[in-house]
Amino acid sequence: MARLAAGDVGALEELYDRHAATLYGVLARLVPNRLDREEILQETFLAVWRHARTYDGRRGSVSSWLYAIAHRKAIDLLRSRRMRRPELPSDGLLASRSGPDGPGGAEPVLDAIQASEQRDAVVQALGTLQPEQRDVVVLAYFYGYSSSEIAALRQIPVGTVKSRMQRALDRLRRLLGREGAPGR
Repeated sequence: MARLAAGDVGALEELYDRHAATLYGVLARLVPNRLDREEILQETFLAVWRHARTYDGRRGSVSSWLYAIAHRKAIDLLRSRRMRRPELPSDGLLASRSGPDGPGGAEPVLDAIQASEQRDAVVQALGTLQPEQRDVVVLAYFYGYSSSEIAALRQIPVGTVKSRMQRALDRLRRLLGREGAPGR
C-alpha cells in the first residue's frame, strides 16, 4: 500500500492480480449484469489508485477495504437504477406497424400501461400502512437499504426493522395479492 500511495503502477497491478477475481465473484452476487460488474470493478481500482493515501491498516485489511469500496459502488449503482422510471416513447404509442409481436407493436405499450397500473396500486397500498411500516418498506425496496442500514438510520434495533417489514409485507400481500407484493 505504501508503494501504491507513492504512485507505483506496479503495486496497483499486483493488487489487481491478487484481488480482482475474488472481488468480481462478490460483485456477481450483488449485480446481475456482467458489464455493470466489470465497470464497478474498474471503478473500484480507480478509487483505490486515487485514494491509496487514505488507507489505514489499523482499520482493517487491504482486502476488506477493497470489498467495502466495491460494495459501496455496487449499492450506489443499484440504487441509482431503482430511482429511474422507465420512459415511454412519445410518438406512435399505440400504432402497431408490424403486428403486436413485431417491432413497433403495441405489446411494449400495453406492458408499460400494466406496469403503471401496478405501480399505482402499490403506491395506494403503501398509503394504507402505518408510517413506521411504510418507512422501512420504502427504505428497503425503493432505496435499497439493508435491515441493518435501516436500523442505523432510524436508530432502532434490527429486530424492530424486521418485524415492521414482515407486518408491512403481509399487509401488502393481502391488499395486492401474491403477485403484486414485494417478495421476501
